Amino acid sequence: MRWLTLLGIAILLLAGWSTIDFVRAMLRGDGQQTRAANHNSRVATSSPPAAPGHDEPAEIPVAPASESDRSVSERRQDRLRELAAIVERDPYNERALRDMLALLRESEDWDAIAETCRRLLILAPDDSEVAALRERALRNTGDGRALLDALAAETAARPTDVAVWIRYGSALIDAGRVHDAIDAFTKAIELEPELRNQLLATRGAAYARLKIWDSAAGDLEQSSLSKSDAESALTLAQAYAELSRWNEAAPLLDRWRAARPRDVRFLNLAAEIAWRRHIRGDGPEHADEARRLWIASLDLAPGQSEVRQRLLDSGGLPLKP
Repeated sequence: MRWLTLLGIAILLLAGWSTIDFVRAMLRGDGQQTRAANHNSRVATSSPPAAPGHDEPAEIPVAPASESDRSVSERRQDRLRELAAIVERDPYNERALRDMLALLRESEDWDAIAETCRRLLILAPDDSEVAALRERALRNTGDGRALLDALAAETAARPTDVAVWIRYGSALIDAGRVHDAIDAFTKAIELEPELRNQLLATRGAAYARLKIWDSAAGDLEQSSLSKSDAESALTLAQAYAELSRWNEAAPLLDRWRAARPRDVRFLNLAAEIAWRRHIRGDGPEHADEARRLWIASLDLAPGQSEVRQRLLDSGGLPLKP
């Protein structure tokens, strides 16, 4: 029998049938299916017989490629309708709501996901996974007001959950409520000192958005991220510049200009500090330094109209537009 099996495999390979298909047929358990598959393979790999009265081979009908996908979608919709009917009869059927949510996640219907999560949280208010999914859904639908309401409710329900306070602060920043975001980040720092390093940098950036430069510098100085993160370093250097702490800004900018030589933001800030020192009367060499840095910045990014104007106002040589 072994040699017959090997012979069968060889014949199927010659006919264009893969060994995987053969194994699957064998696992199904009957030789009749194997022979049928072998016959179908020979039909697929050879020219079909010509239809009577025609020179061309008869055309074999082929099902649309998306038929199976459409069937899956239709089955999902049927099941969702069934579950919706169950929930309509019994709004407190948590199992049906969770089954609905699983199907909706596959289709990424964010409006429906948000509403299903809202209903589930009435039944299971401590389910942080569902709460986080609702937040994600609300972000994707762009419903900022509902997102803030949901997060505010979460902070009330789980006031010691630092992750909720961080997400709430981020959403408040996106909504332009920076003062409230600072309060949320402060609460997160109090709850989780181990995250202090990252959260101080985040709160420092929020202070900078409000131009509260002394608080911004104070937070960022306490965070080590200004030594490893370009955005934090740039914000701290900006705070130093606005506070006229130029001697502290200079080494920070020098270090990051060396690390990121094509980042014109560090060049432009260094030029601005040099020009301010020139205006204060620290020496004409600072004016030359500012012009040199602005020219270097325009060489890297010629489209900076504001930098070009700063150079021209400083009395620098006119540049080609």
